[in-house]
Amino acid sequence: MMEPDKATRDGAPYEFKKYGKEGKFVVYTQNSLYCFKKGMAIRDKTVQLICWPIFDNFIVLMIFINSLFMACYDYADPENKGENNRVIEYAGHVFTITFSIECVIKIIAMGFCFHKNSYMRDTWNWLDFTVVCVGIFEQIPGVGGSNLKALRTLRVLRPLRSINAFPSMKKLISSLLASLPALGNAVIFMLFIFLLFCILGVQSFSGVLYRRCRYKPQPDIDPVTKQYTSWPIVEDIERLCSADGAGQGVCSAGHTCGSPSTYGMTLAADGVPDSALIMYGIITFDNIVAGMITIFQVITLEGWSTLMYNLSDASP
Repeated sequence: MMEPDKATRDGAPYEFKKYGKEGKFVVYTQNSLYCFKKGMAIRDKTVQLICWPIFDNFIVLMIFINSLFMACYDYADPENKGENNRVIEYAGHVFTITFSIECVIKIIAMGFCFHKNSYMRDTWNWLDFTVVCVGIFEQIPGVGGSNLKALRTLRVLRPLRSINAFPSMKKLISSLLASLPALGNAVIFMLFIFLLFCILGVQSFSGVLYRRCRYKPQPDIDPVTKQYTSWPIVEDIERLCSADGAGQGVCSAGHTCGSPSTYGMTLAADGVPDSALIMYGIITFDNIVAGMITIFQVITLEGWSTLMYNLSDASP
């Protein structure tokens, strides 16, 4: 039971004993939405319903089934031409109606947002309300065939609604979120270490990942514009090279190790964006931003060995 001064803040609030062994009381406003008053049949029934454990269990079951349907959805068929996707799409309408009815029932019973203990006063209900609004918005004629169809991606939020159904899970998530500010100093220190290694990488390896064995000592030049246009790469040599021979990669006789930046050529003209060997020119140490991205990828243990071999071959 709430304290008297708090219990009367909204003017003789609605008290209703919960079902089950706990025997707790829920305290809602006496006048929900300024029209559903205490004593009205619809108000009493909705309060009883949201306090009924079977109602919560049913919603959790619907969330679980909805999650299974989402896992079975074939995202390679966005137009729902297959029978499997059509069935899942029809089932999605059922889930949308179910969750919308649940939302309406809770708003009638608890009030919307203007009273203490109302529906939107619980931040966990914001997620539920967002999911319901997105689901209803998808049902508007014309939305499905427009660019707003991307809203379907927000369906992935539906399984998260299960958090609101389990108090112990809510406490766990709340504890994790509360611990995030304390990790701020650790994140700042980590970024500082990233920056140190990034600066070291830029100073040591800037531009070296574009060194390849070439057929000619110099790039081809356009006779009209006098600009370098292309510099053919020896395709048989699937590794980088070192310009002075200090690295592990050394070109065979008759070939030249060179980088397009030496002659002011663009990376696109040299085919860097299409080269899988150097990861399409994304993972480099050409500047601070690219270096930070490269350091981040390395700590994820994805593609670090390819970068290591490339730098070993091309390093001065």
